[in-house]
Amino acid sequence: MVLESMKEEVNIAPELAIGVEIYRHNMNHKPIHFSMLLEIFKDIYCRKTVNRALDKLFDLCMVDAEWKELDGLWVRDLYISGSAYKEYFKKASEELK
Repeated sequence: MVLESMKEEVNIAPELAIGVEIYRHNMNHKPIHFSMLLEIFKDIYCRKTVNRALDKLFDLCMVDAEWKELDGLWVRDLYISGSAYKEYFKKASEELK
């Protein structure tokens, strides 16, 4: 589920786009991990951009992860950490519909 507005507006920061996508998966109680992000944003961002954006979100403590088994594979399931960041990405998600 790529944000439709992102296809039109390439100038959205990748950190914001990725954070919003993680938030949306979290709110729907669906797992999200790096490989899924690559698949979701394959037409918008390259692997390096996704990796750097995710690193920034980790460095800012906006995103955290825990190891989970998914379809027989162990992956780092990403989630928004902290209620303030959840509120931030909620507002951004509503504006980027």
